[in-house]
Amino acid sequence: MPLLSTFGAASARSFGGIGAAAAGAGLDVDEVFSTYLYDGTGTGSNLTVTNNIDLSTEGGLVWVKRRDASASNSLFDTVRGQNIIESNSSGGQDAFSAYGGSASASYNTNGFGINGTGASNLNSSSGEYVSWTFRKSPKFFDIVTYSGTGSYQGNIAHNLGTSPGMIIVKRTDSSSQWVVWHRNTDPKNLQLNGTAAASTDYAIQDVTSTKFGVTNYTTLKASESGASYVAYLFAHNNSNGEFGPGSDQDIIKCGSYTGNQSTQDINLGFEPQWIMIKASSTSGTWYMWDNMRGVVTGGDDWYLRANDNSDESDANNIKFNSTGFSLENATVNANAETYIYMAIRRGPLAAPTDATKVFAVDAENSSAPYYTSNFPVDMGIRTATDGSGKFISARITGTNDLRTDRTNTQDSSSGTKWDYMDGYRSSAEGNTFLAWMWKRAPGYFDVVAYTGDGGASTLQNHNLGVVPEMIWIKGRDSTGNWGAYHKVLPSLSKQLYLNLDGSYTTGYGSHIPPTATQFCVGGNAVMGGTNNTNASNGQYIAYLFATAPGVSKVGSFTQGSSSQTIDCGFSSGARFVLIKRTDGTNNWIVFDSVRGIVSGNDPFLKLDNTNAEETNDDIIDSHSSGFIVNTVTDWTENGQSFIFYAIA
Repeated sequence: MPLLSTFGAASARSFGGIGAAAAGAGLDVDEVFSTYLYDGTGTGSNLTVTNNIDLSTEGGLVWVKRRDASASNSLFDTVRGQNIIESNSSGGQDAFSAYGGSASASYNTNGFGINGTGASNLNSSSGEYVSWTFRKSPKFFDIVTYSGTGSYQGNIAHNLGTSPGMIIVKRTDSSSQWVVWHRNTDPKNLQLNGTAAASTDYAIQDVTSTKFGVTNYTTLKASESGASYVAYLFAHNNSNGEFGPGSDQDIIKCGSYTGNQSTQDINLGFEPQWIMIKASSTSGTWYMWDNMRGVVTGGDDWYLRANDNSDESDANNIKFNSTGFSLENATVNANAETYIYMAIRRGPLAAPTDATKVFAVDAENSSAPYYTSNFPVDMGIRTATDGSGKFISARITGTNDLRTDRTNTQDSSSGTKWDYMDGYRSSAEGNTFLAWMWKRAPGYFDVVAYTGDGGASTLQNHNLGVVPEMIWIKGRDSTGNWGAYHKVLPSLSKQLYLNLDGSYTTGYGSHIPPTATQFCVGGNAVMGGTNNTNASNGQYIAYLFATAPGVSKVGSFTQGSSSQTIDCGFSSGARFVLIKRTDGTNNWIVFDSVRGIVSGNDPFLKLDNTNAEETNDDIIDSHSSGFIVNTVTDWTENGQSFIFYAIA
């Protein structure tokens, strides 16, 4: 009889009955899945990965792959404990002690540890690694172990609480091929450690929401007599997911598509952060991409292979978008071939409540990452206090920089590196540099890269989850102004440009107001005309901002004859304040807490030019609820109208 998943009693959110989500809410993506990059520490040392996945209580799987050198894909889990199997090998499992007499894995409430080994596939000194952690959770992931009987076994129970989308089985006590069942190849199976097309070796079959069956065939065997097996079960959510604040979101999809050797979009209903793709109708590699290592819109994407030990490679294969992913070339899109995939949603699903988890300001450090955030950065603006430039870049556009003070096209900067868990940038720029850094999160901030179509009323999808209150758009491959939308501007019948200090009176005309899912980029009616935001085949980047209670505030004010408090709903004041006059000429000026928001003169920089930091005016002061704006000649005089954006 099979040995079942270690947690027998399942709640709605947790096999163990304990979960980190708020009462009444579903688990967030970030509580059940993590991509975490780390550098090896070497022989005899202990490595700790803190990814906030509770493996100790809930159980789960850790998959590790070295990125910068050849090394096996290593999988270890809480059910098998101190044993490793390799997805690119038919061999049985090895004990951690095989990598050093005291080597072990630790499964923690906030991640995992690799202890006492400097093995190349796990923790070589200065080696670059990626880890993918899958936490056991209903409608996401489960682990089952069982013993083979040598004949058909049809009632191996699981706790997914839904029909699986994909099942991976491996014999652990001896050599045997990895067996993969996928909902879109059923009844055929695939081999994880090989490239063969789906075959009629039906080793895994009769899959339901409570059980699955196994048997033996010529090549693929899942029930050899007396053999020990582990099965990894991945769910497929189809508008029945139970994740996020409303316990109603999908986070994992297992699907298929037919290649066309051109570009095509695959709709998931969400933006992915991790994806595995395999040709099922012909031979092909098991490719794996994730947004931490880099999936670049209009550039090369870093991939690894589950079926071999190669280091990572890059090519322009796919891109992630707001509703799924796009296929960029024939690598996983050959004409008339069938492909299967498994995709996991980008998190988080809940709006932030702590501004320090989604925004940071840092002066340049002495080593990489040169700007520290303590979270993975999705967008950064870096500048020098001498005003030498305002460089803005995003994770989804890779090493490319734009400048808020110019109309230029994007330039590649090799130092703009994103694969850090706590900051960005891999090379120094000068000790006068600092960076403002954002993380994408619902209700707070989003980034969208898109291709223009030249239309007059074109809408683009976004994942902000609320109506954006401020939007910046710039052409990446063409010169042109930065379009700047702000929620108060339609009522003022004005448009602004982020790279200019002026006030613009061009009417919005037929502008389509943004919604919680889309924003308008087309025609002369929005942000400076088609060429700035929607030229046919033009490449664009859009940054979307919103008010997140207690975290950020997008607003406006009219200056009075004396100082006034701008209440942003904060409790400890603002760390970042951006102000722009809307009814006359004045710069986009930025204040931050690192350089000082104090009583008295405050240093400020201008996003729209290369002037050095100015320190001779007392434009704002600190206040616990937000900030105080003072009446200052030439900056904030009585009767002038302003927009602002502040972060706690």
